[in-house]
Amino acid sequence: MTMTDSKASLCARGVLIGAIALGGCSPRFDWREHAGADGLAATFPGRVQSATRKIELAGVPLEMRMDATRVDDLSFAIGVARLPEGNTTAVGVLVDAVQAGLAANAEAGAAEGAHELVLHLGAHHGPVSARAFTLQKAATPPSAALAVEARVFVVPPYLYQVVVAGPEAVMNEAQTREAVDTFMSSLRLP
Repeated sequence: MTMTDSKASLCARGVLIGAIALGGCSPRFDWREHAGADGLAATFPGRVQSATRKIELAGVPLEMRMDATRVDDLSFAIGVARLPEGNTTAVGVLVDAVQAGLAANAEAGAAEGAHELVLHLGAHHGPVSARAFTLQKAATPPSAALAVEARVFVVPPYLYQVVVAGPEAVMNEAQTREAVDTFMSSLRLP
């Protein structure tokens, strides 16, 4: 064996060991499709768990189902509530109540950059108007600051809230921004 053969052999072994090591790593985001009982489908970055609880929005009692997953310090969730028949509460009032509730839960101030956007949820649905906003909770130390990105919309008879929350520094990372965009843009109705 020559010196060149020995170096090539060592290099090949190093590549093989590196490939085995990389093959054993799991990706940070393990994307999978999930459809809720109401029909809204989304691509979540992990195994989804569901819970249901009773809430009240703008004086309207509702039962909200949350489908959610957690990846490291990030939470990805979709909340869905069926509006009662004959509900006369304006959609805007309900959306305002969801936004205020999320801000209270996050102990955050007023929503930043709140704006209306149009969602395209599938071929059988026209454009849907949604409110998009970001909430931030300042903290000491700054590494404990929380950021929440949300979309809230109504497609009768359902009210939806789509949320990604996590430490502000992590929410600003390029990989996290890409994951948030993937999750938010994956929403579909049948």
